[in-house]
Amino acid sequence: MFIGIRTKIEETGNGEPADSSDFTPIDELVEFDSGDVEKEVLITIHGDTMHDEKQIRTFVVELYKPTNGEIDSPGSAEVIIYDDDGT
Repeated sequence: MFIGIRTKIEETGNGEPADSSDFTPIDELVEFDSGDVEKEVLITIHGDTMHDEKQIRTFVVELYKPTNGEIDSPGSAEVIIYDDDGT
């Protein structure tokens, strides 16, 4: 079974929405063999040294369009990026 996985920038209520300078977006297919219930997907987070008034940034990782199977709930997860500028 293949499942699409992608990042989405949207309002989550837990901070300001991230933007493309905060992480590298992904949109790819992940293959699940029979019996697999989890897979690791790497998303690059971009650190910086600039002070940011928005101390928390968020984005969503979403599963979509499964082939030969279904996605159980929840089909998405919020990712929280905390300010790492050291100020």
